[in-house]
Amino acid sequence: MDKNPHLIGITKILGFSYDDLSYHLKPCLLYFGAYPEDYEVNSKRLIWQWVAEGFVREEEGKTLEDTAQQYFSELIGRGLVQVSSFTIDGKAKSCRVHDLLHDMLLKKSKDLSFCQHIIKEDESMSSGMIRRLSVETFSNDLTGSNESLHTRSLLVFAEELCTTNYLEIIPTKYRLLKVLDFKDILLYSVSVPENLGNLAHLKYLNLRSSKMPTQLPEFICKLHNLETLDIRDTDVEEIPKEICKLRKLRHLLGDYITLFQLNGLGGMASLQTLRRVKLTMTNDDGDNDNNDKEVEGIMLIKEDVEVELIRELGKLKQLRNLSLTSVKEEQGSALCSSLNEMTNLEKLRIETTAGGVIDLPIISPLPMLQKLRLDGKLKKFPEWVPQLQS
Repeated sequence: MDKNPHLIGITKILGFSYDDLSYHLKPCLLYFGAYPEDYEVNSKRLIWQWVAEGFVREEEGKTLEDTAQQYFSELIGRGLVQVSSFTIDGKAKSCRVHDLLHDMLLKKSKDLSFCQHIIKEDESMSSGMIRRLSVETFSNDLTGSNESLHTRSLLVFAEELCTTNYLEIIPTKYRLLKVLDFKDILLYSVSVPENLGNLAHLKYLNLRSSKMPTQLPEFICKLHNLETLDIRDTDVEEIPKEICKLRKLRHLLGDYITLFQLNGLGGMASLQTLRRVKLTMTNDDGDNDNNDKEVEGIMLIKEDVEVELIRELGKLKQLRNLSLTSVKEEQGSALCSSLNEMTNLEKLRIETTAGGVIDLPIISPLPMLQKLRLDGKLKKFPEWVPQLQS
């Protein structure tokens, strides 16, 4: 049966469009082929993966993420990437590529050994070098050739439940991984193996919506090259105190993360994103048998720890996106002092304790702020808000 000549013509045009790209944009476009067909890709997720892969060139005066955003905008401008939704400032929030382009990218990926796809059950792995692996089923045991040791990225899109044995193979067979993406993969009944801490080159770890237990495994703190850790929409609230040793960490995203046991949070100078950090310690110490002096002493200790955490936040000069929860009214002045140090802040969200009042009296106009969300009661409208320029 003859192929549709119209489709053949479009495929050739797409091929020419790819060939016309500068060398630094070609791998960025090919990366869309690592995602399943018709998959809606979050732009931040993709950009952080590009950065971890080393696709983004350093430019003076710009973060790698800013430069990657330029790459992304150029691919959109060339009509190669379709925007699905936008952020409030007009940037692409999610996107996808057309089916015909996706097919072309799969062929290019195969020809260039850029990425191998495991889609069907018991599909055999390539005997050649595998730089990237995209998996849509756990039926394959990942035991490819010895050349699979060169694999830099593993993206998993399987819908069935993951097994502990599957996870244990990863750090044994793929020691040079830079990107490990397990978004939406169910891990709630899986024992996460400690040997994942052996992935010394890992820069990007996505465990979003994986239903992990409430405490983040301590092996995470061994990943000294980690730049992005996404544990949103999991049950994780407690983070090991040694995570402060991850000085290259740029994006830490979670839900109601407890950071009170951390010593040296302010030393994580590379942090650009810190999402949903609790500023109030839980009141689970003591009981009704405690006398008033003991209770008062406990409360004073808690207040000191909370204030120290707020001060540490003020040392994070590179923060672009900050989200705080369980903020108390009496913390307002200390919090204002720290926020005034964050001149690069673009997004700020503050949630009070239940029924709490938001009191942020003195904040100097943050020059880069684009998005402000205040969840709680306002006694009066903050005077500094009308002075915001963006």
